[in-house]
Amino acid sequence: MDVFIDFEAFLSNLEKALAYMSGAHGGRPPYNPVIMLKVLVIQTANNLDERTLRLFRETLTKGRSDPGALRAL
Repeated sequence: MDVFIDFEAFLSNLEKALAYMSGAHGGRPPYNPVIMLKVLVIQTANNLDERTLRLFRETLTKGRSDPGALRAL
């Protein structure tokens, strides 16, 4: 998918739109906005349901501790 679309080009606009906080108040770190965009594109292109998206989220959560889990995206 990265061959056809340069998702990293959207990063600055995504960060502005999402208005992430600095993290000074603690809490869970945010998902990578580029990966979230990829998930939405995959969902739209393949007409995926909410159950399938839940599996993506589980993979993303696992990817925080295992970066190799995100290679398929």
